[in-house]
Amino acid sequence: MDDPRVAAACGFVLPRHVSTVWERGRYVEYLFAFGFLKPIQDYYGKPMIASGCFSVYRTADLRRQGGWSTRTLAEDMDLTWSFYEAGRAVRFVPGAVSYPIEPHDYGFMGKQLRRWSHGFAQNVRLHGQGVLGVPFLRWFVFVALWDALVASAAFLFLLPLLAILVDPLFLLGYLIDGPAVLVPVLAAAAGDRPGADQPPGVLGAAGGQRRPRPGRLLGRVRPPPAAARR
Repeated sequence: MDDPRVAAACGFVLPRHVSTVWERGRYVEYLFAFGFLKPIQDYYGKPMIASGCFSVYRTADLRRQGGWSTRTLAEDMDLTWSFYEAGRAVRFVPGAVSYPIEPHDYGFMGKQLRRWSHGFAQNVRLHGQGVLGVPFLRWFVFVALWDALVASAAFLFLLPLLAILVDPLFLLGYLIDGPAVLVPVLAAAAGDRPGADQPPGVLGAAGGQRRPRPGRLLGRVRPPPAAARR
């Protein structure tokens, strides 16, 4: 936040508990999002969203936007894109790590994903013209739309139908796309999870940047107490 142009900065997020299949799936998702996608977005100075669960804001900019609006279901995305449209900057700080409690069953996960998807659609409709005028952000939004609409439909419906009706070799499409997700996830999971006596980042090889060590996917993670799941 030393840069006066920066209105907000977000950190690296990982689930606190990784015991159920839903929490493990979210762990993999966050390794890919925060270990691969977010650094690329930050390289171009346009993180697509300053995560509402772990971000710091410049008070003057936050007040200028009227705080967190309730006009969409994804108020953090709404605020981030409003900052960009106002000519302000948002940055990603990978050395700052947060461990929120994530949905542990299908019911909670489904509600959260519906809210996120509906909030994303609302923000695209609300900020459509403004986003088109923001370099790089428009391409990140386009990729997200492609992934949500075209790629998902192809993987869930098109490839299985082609494999059944045309040729089973179409199932190789899943294997071809696999490394695009597995390589970044495994690379991010290669470090040891920081403990109480360990800082939340280690010095990276390039440029002395502090990079989070999110921990091994099947590493030591204690299940949450019963009270935390209520």
